[in-house]
Formats: sequence, C-alpha cells, structure tokens
Amino acid sequence: MEQLGYFVIEWPLASRFRLRSKAALEDAGKMVKQVLSGEFEISRRRQRGERISRQRKEDIRAAWFPEGLRRWHFFGDLVKELGEGMKSLTWLTKVDDSPQDRRGDGYNPHLNVLVPYGFIIPGKMNRIKQALRAALQEPDLIIHYGYTREPARMVHALKYITRATFLDGMWAPDVAASIYNFHNAQVWGKWDGEPAWSLDSLEGEP
Repeated sequence: MEQLGYFVIEWPLASRFRLRSKAALEDAGKMVKQVLSGEFEISRRRQRGERISRQRKEDIRAAWFPEGLRRWHFFGDLVKELGEGMKSLTWLTKVDDSPQDRRGDGYNPHLNVLVPYGFIIPGKMNRIKQALRAALQEPDLIIHYGYTREPARMVHALKYITRATFLDGMWAPDVAASIYNFHNAQVWGKWDGEPAWSLDSLEGEP
C-alpha cells in the first residue's frame, strides 16, 4: 500500500444520543460503508430508475473506495486527538471546530475509517461529505480527512484507531450494557494487492 487515508466521522452534539445502542451504531457503520464503497450511489441511481450494468457498477465502486476498515471510538476530544495524536498526517480539514460535550458524560461516538488513498481533490471531498450527510440524515455531520504516504505513519494510524477508548463501563453504563459483544472493527473489499512495505522494514518514529 503506497498511501493511506483516514476519515474521522463525528456526529453533532444534538445527535449523539441516537448512537447509544448497538443497533444504532451498527446501522450507522453500515451506512458509512455503503457510502464510501460506492454502494449508496448505485442504490440511489437505481431508485431514480437508472439501469446499471455490471461494468457500470464496477466503475462507480472504483470511483469511491473499494477497500476500507472502519472502527468506532466512543470517547475522546477530537481537537486534541487529531491535533496531537494524529498530527503526523496531512489534514485536509481543520479539526479545531469539533464540538465538545462539556456538560454531559463525554460520550462522543465517532467512526474512524482507513482507506488506501491519498490526497482528495476538493470537488470529490465535497461529494463525499454530501453523500454521508444525506445517507445518515445528518446535515451537520462533521467529516475530517487526513492522509500519508509514509509507512511508519500508516502503522501509527492503524494502531491509533485500533486502540480502546471505552476504558470504564461507568463512563456510560447504558452504552456499555448495550454494546456487549459488539463487533467493532469491520473491513470491506479485497486487500490483496502486493505489499508496498512491511512492518519489519519500517524505520523511525511516526
């Protein structure tokens, strides 16, 4: 893999209460996958009556992200996380406008998605944001995106999103009870290309 893109999809404060159950988290995660994999566009085109050939479907998917890995984080100050913990990536969007819950329990469900992609041109980024907001019915959905071509930073990103953020069930007991046995990390597509690097060949710190 020659480059890695990192989406962080965050819900506004007023909508976070909807994501306090396993079912809601699963549904939102599946919808994000549908959008980023291109399946949402295919579905919308069919709803408009467009006939789509197999080749056309493949072309649509190729224009999105045929492979990806998604994983929820349940807590965390994204201004601090992305500005400090993931400062090694090149970010296309500012992270200092992330809303913070200063009065609630700090529950901040946000979906992390890794894709084998790099820089996204503004026009495509706007289409991605519009599609995610429409699919999730969240006009104020917050989408951050960063990327890197450096192997050590790719590994850092993978380790970062796979770390645990729900460290104490007492932080949100209702959520902790609901997401018991929740399969958090989900992968789509075929990651079967030739490796551009290996862990053994990495040098330096991210």
